[in-house]
Amino acid sequence: MSDGKKQDEEKYRLLAEHSQDGMFLATGYKLVYANNALLRILGAHSFEELKEKNMLTLLEKEDAQRIKKDVRKALKGELLERVYEVKATRLDGVPIFISLSMKKVEYAGKPHALGVVRDITARKKTEENLRKSEELFRSVVEHSHGGVLIVDDAHRFVYANDEFCRLLGYSPEELIGRDFREFLDEESREFVADRYLRRQRGEEIPSRYEFTVVAKNGEKRHVEISSATITDSEGNVRTVAQLLDITERKRAEKMQSSAYKISEAVHSTQDFKELLRSIHHIIDELMPAKNFFIALYDEDTETFSLPYFVDEYDTSVDPSNLRYGMTGHVLQTGHSILADKKKIFELREKEGIKRIGHDAVCWLGVPLKIRDATIGVLAVQSYTEGMSYTERDREMLEFVSRQVALAIERKRAEEALRESEEKYRMLVETTEEGISIDDENETIVFANEALARLLGYEKEELLGKRSFDIVYEEDLEKLKKEVGKRRKGKTSKYELRCVTKNGRIKTFLVSATPLYKEGKFIGSLSLMLDITERKTAEEELRKQKSYFQALFEGSPEAIVSMDEKHRVLDVNPAFTRLFGYTADDLRGKDLDDFVLGEDDRMGRMYTSKVINGEIVTAEGKRRRKDGSYVDVSILGAPIFIEGKQVGIFTIYRDITEKLKAEQEKEFYNSLLRHDIANKITVIHGNLELLKEEGLEEAQELFVNDALKAAQSSSELIDTIRKLRRIDTEQTMGALKLDDIISKVIRTLEQQAKNRGIAIDYVPIKGVIRANSLIENVFTNIIHNAIIHSHCTTIRIRGMREGKQYKIIIEDDGEGIPQELKDILFEPRVKGKQSAGSGLGLYLVKKLVESYGGNIEVETKKKPMHGTIFHIYLPKFL
Repeated sequence: MSDGKKQDEEKYRLLAEHSQDGMFLATGYKLVYANNALLRILGAHSFEELKEKNMLTLLEKEDAQRIKKDVRKALKGELLERVYEVKATRLDGVPIFISLSMKKVEYAGKPHALGVVRDITARKKTEENLRKSEELFRSVVEHSHGGVLIVDDAHRFVYANDEFCRLLGYSPEELIGRDFREFLDEESREFVADRYLRRQRGEEIPSRYEFTVVAKNGEKRHVEISSATITDSEGNVRTVAQLLDITERKRAEKMQSSAYKISEAVHSTQDFKELLRSIHHIIDELMPAKNFFIALYDEDTETFSLPYFVDEYDTSVDPSNLRYGMTGHVLQTGHSILADKKKIFELREKEGIKRIGHDAVCWLGVPLKIRDATIGVLAVQSYTEGMSYTERDREMLEFVSRQVALAIERKRAEEALRESEEKYRMLVETTEEGISIDDENETIVFANEALARLLGYEKEELLGKRSFDIVYEEDLEKLKKEVGKRRKGKTSKYELRCVTKNGRIKTFLVSATPLYKEGKFIGSLSLMLDITERKTAEEELRKQKSYFQALFEGSPEAIVSMDEKHRVLDVNPAFTRLFGYTADDLRGKDLDDFVLGEDDRMGRMYTSKVINGEIVTAEGKRRRKDGSYVDVSILGAPIFIEGKQVGIFTIYRDITEKLKAEQEKEFYNSLLRHDIANKITVIHGNLELLKEEGLEEAQELFVNDALKAAQSSSELIDTIRKLRRIDTEQTMGALKLDDIISKVIRTLEQQAKNRGIAIDYVPIKGVIRANSLIENVFTNIIHNAIIHSHCTTIRIRGMREGKQYKIIIEDDGEGIPQELKDILFEPRVKGKQSAGSGLGLYLVKKLVESYGGNIEVETKKKPMHGTIFHIYLPKFL
């Protein structure tokens, strides 16, 4: 070998031995040379451990076969060289990743494979960690409670997570590539686009701000955005942003702001009309209120007034007609109404509500209440197709209605103050808000009953105290600052914690106004609204949950709670006692699979209705765990939270004994009404025929007695039939008292004349709530007076007393014996000479009470004689 070749060989040997990459020569897949780096990579202590070893045995089987196939191609000249990244196993069993490259070379006159091996285990681990990290961050983004999006420099969506898609109601495919400005409302579009461009230019602008997006269904949602600008691997500028849906927060802030504005309007407006205009503007900021009115109700005169009315079509409405329309229905029920065209029509059909003014597309009205008394109705309506109010609008209007009612009450109080000091004091003493007047030294010189009650003091105990004496220690500095404002002539509103006499801390919303006399500050007038209840609402909710859980567990009725798909969540002990199933038996399963028979289509129909949001009441048979069936009454109802159905509850009651009792009762009633009545009719007919046969006097007396008995029995059966109707007939309507009483008098008038009795009736003008059986009340009492009282005159008169009518029926007869007076209305009670059943006055009492009224009787004291019946019947609205 020449010196040059020796030098080259030595050079290459040194390079191989000091290389950080493993190097080898192999022939026939067996190593004939390996450098130190390869020994280290493969965990060998010497070349002897690798000599003659097939390199492919250290690789995964699939990789070894692929490399073997490529080597064959190389030997044929089809493949010159290639780099593989494969998994290998060191001699000590430790798995590693290697980069393997091979090339065909000539060595010692024979073809060999020259290989280079690099340990890439650390790089592979780094790549795996990066992949896992990417998956983790992707998962965080995809499951974030906020919407995450990326837009390019042309405002187009590059990425949007599921929460952002849910917020807008679009799929990712519908968003990607579209200009994000399309989804902003008109007011926000220019504002957001300007900030976006300034950020792209690298200007310093706040990363957080708020705007409004428009969802697919047209709903506007308020969002808060936090964004940043990045540059991707290709040098493109991207904006990454997170959006939080703050609609509910904004809504709550808006409602709270409205409440403050309404309260402030009481002080800032000059008169009642101006206050109502301000309220209209405030409501219009919450929802469309182009058509708006406030109707107030005077309970003393039972009349409506319309102090404020704005409408597109109707310039005015007769207030006296409001009681018959939607407004009157809200007042009568004390509950708000949200009605579209269909609901309005249903109310007209079912409740007899009349159309007042132009037909609305949607009508929303809420009661105005003060201390649980409804003083009026606030309503908005829409005449525009497609513009309807929602349940959220109803909630907002209900929320502000209390402030509106209080504002109206307070403004009325102010106007009354200008008219009369006496009226002012009366209103001040009856309002729910605490009112105090302090002098220039913050000494209380006046406090109303409400403030004294709220703080637990007598009024006299508060007088002479300084306002600072009743304020919670931590709020003293706040009060000092507010007093300073008033001394400068400023009206202020703030929250203040006060300490009651018994040490309890209460929170008040204070509206304070400075008082001046001849330009000099002489003190302050403060209105204090107790808002402690609002602050403790969360605690109350927790207590209520515990309370209802106790009710659930202790209820004697069988109760099962389920999710919205009718799968059992829990059952109470009464359910286990009735059906034999425990909660563990049923949890997570469809209840119908256990308690319904195989062919019970009706039961499955009930389930379908409840799942679809309907309330179902029914009776039927349900299967127990032991296979037996039990008769039950069923109440199934959906559970809604914020308008979304989240569950179902069903209550079962065992009605086995009830059904048996009803069947037995119906059997006896049927026997009495049909079989016995028919037999009495036959007896009566035969006796009438016998009477025509020319009987002797004694025989005729016997027949007459029998006829009287038969007639009495028929009357008894008729009375029982009427008593049964009381239990079954539920339909009530508006009936005129004068029509009813006049009809009864016409029926009995001749009978009275025959006995020398005059009926003196003063017509009664009034409408009551009753049904056709009401005639029996007056017929029984007047007929008894004619037959049994031995009177000469029957007087009938009436009058209105509050929400009912009092009818007085008086005779000048012998009066009712003392021993009968206390038991007169009990069944089977009658006078000694009476041939009746003793059920007439019992029927009268049952009827009157079924209408929501009552009846009383008194006997005139000597020297007067006679009986007086006082009948009280509720008036129809």
